[in-house]
Amino acid sequence: MLESITKVNVNALELLSSKEDSNNHEKQQEYIPPGLDPQGFQAIDDDDIPF
Repeated sequence: MLESITKVNVNALELLSSKEDSNNHEKQQEYIPPGLDPQGFQAIDDDDIPF
């Protein structure tokens, strides 16, 4: 049996989910970066763009 060990060094750790949080989604907040269109990406119709 092959055993491997991985060491990881981090400055900050954020847990994405846990067993306690799996049934309680009301507390989670969605992060929306500033400057992004909340409707998503739109096609750009501009003749000055060369592609």
